[in-house]
Amino acid sequence: MARKLSTITLSCSPADKNSLEALALKHGYTWGNRPNVSALMSAIANGDLVIGEASQREKIEAQLKRLEDQLKELN
Repeated sequence: MARKLSTITLSCSPADKNSLEALALKHGYTWGNRPNVSALMSAIANGDLVIGEASQREKIEAQLKRLEDQLKELN
């Protein structure tokens, strides 16, 4: 069966491979019960999965909460 998609080769350390596979599992990108790093990479490339912004958003939300609390104390 011919592939319809183009391919790339990713060279990384075994630790990085394990991290990518763990991220794939965490976010539900699997082929059967195995992690699917290709699907993970496609999701990141398409903007379907954004890595890292949630923690930034959480920091901003925490800062806003502190500011709101300080404003309540001033009033």
